[in-house]
Amino acid sequence: MTMKKIAVATGVTATVLTSTLVAAPDAHAASRVLTIGNNCYGPNPNYLGFPFYGGANITTNAPWPGQITINSDSKDVLPYTTYTTVKVTTLSNNRTQTFRRTWHHTMGDDSGYTITGIKASGRVKVTISAINVGLFQTQRGPTCSGIVRV
Repeated sequence: MTMKKIAVATGVTATVLTSTLVAAPDAHAASRVLTIGNNCYGPNPNYLGFPFYGGANITTNAPWPGQITINSDSKDVLPYTTYTTVKVTTLSNNRTQTFRRTWHHTMGDDSGYTITGIKASGRVKVTISAINVGLFQTQRGPTCSGIVRV
């Protein structure tokens, strides 16, 4: 290889590496966790036990910029099941995405739900509603909502 070809190849390689490093998103650079529904509690469908918590944590720009992750958990001594509906609305274009999760309340670490990879940008409204099915009754949980900026 001539010196000219080596210099051109080295320049192209350096340019590609630099543009890759500059353009590559840093997944943790702007991530933040926001809680919606801090005071969003409802009665326990088993009568006894802890109140139902309907809020959630929203992690913005996770795992990549322009995406959010939603997770929530509510513990109880007596197990019960919750059917949760999560609506994510991008306020700039009114586009709504709906997610449904069925989860079980226990005292263990395997209760709760997580929804990942939700594409969103700008101001986003998250609305969470639930139906709780206990040992003795079925009841609607509170509707919890909040606005986050992605």
